[in-house]
Amino acid sequence: MVITVDGRPVARLATVDRRPRFIGREEFVRRLLGQQGQADSGLRVDLDELAGDMTEDLPPL
Repeated sequence: MVITVDGRPVARLATVDRRPRFIGREEFVRRLLGQQGQADSGLRVDLDELAGDMTEDLPPL
């Protein structure tokens, strides 16, 4: 189906490929971990640097 504005085609309406809504645990873990088993190897270092001591300057709750 073609959507038109002032008689000119501006979009096409079509069905979307269906993907399964549920995947098994094994497939989920495989997709989550991927090939390497972790995201960026330097991520923990980067997060530690970003966090630093920034909560120490806050007053106690």
